[in-house]
Amino acid sequence: MQYKVVFDINPKSLTQIEAPSPHDAAAIFYLKNPTLEQCIVRVILNDGAEERFHTSELSAAVLPTPSSLKDEAQANRDQERGKQYAQRARVRYSDAYTVAGAVVGFGGMVKAVGVIVGIIGILGGILAASSSGLFLVGGVALGVVGGIPIYVLGVLVSALGQQTKACLDSAVHSSPFLSDSEKASVMSLK
Repeated sequence: MQYKVVFDINPKSLTQIEAPSPHDAAAIFYLKNPTLEQCIVRVILNDGAEERFHTSELSAAVLPTPSSLKDEAQANRDQERGKQYAQRARVRYSDAYTVAGAVVGFGGMVKAVGVIVGIIGILGGILAASSSGLFLVGGVALGVVGGIPIYVLGVLVSALGQQTKACLDSAVHSSPFLSDSEKASVMSLK
């Protein structure tokens, strides 16, 4: 629960503190501001009522230890750092999927060029065959010899892109920085 806490003698010291009880809020506030020893700590409740605690009531037994406050602060910093890591991972993986998709698309274009080269070679040979049968054989050979290697190159480029996507799927799946929904979103499964 959130409490407003203030030293009686210093109204400018008003602070919001998350604590399970007003007494704990006063103790945490006093621990963070130990310079004023003999004074009253006021805790303002949500309904406007106040509870007052003298600093002598806030004994060391009920005060959280400085190391536990440091641990809490470290946990908050770690949580914030984790969010930053998750954002960086999402951007990195999204960019990598974009590149892999472009490689697959480029492989598809190379395959299409191979098919077009093959068809043009064969059609050129058929059209030239009207003057000699030798042109038909040469055109078909040119279409096959020119088109098939280009098509195979396109298949290899596409396979490289698909393999990159598979590696990225494995990396995203095992990432400790992403939740399941973030993983699905990055892999475009969602």
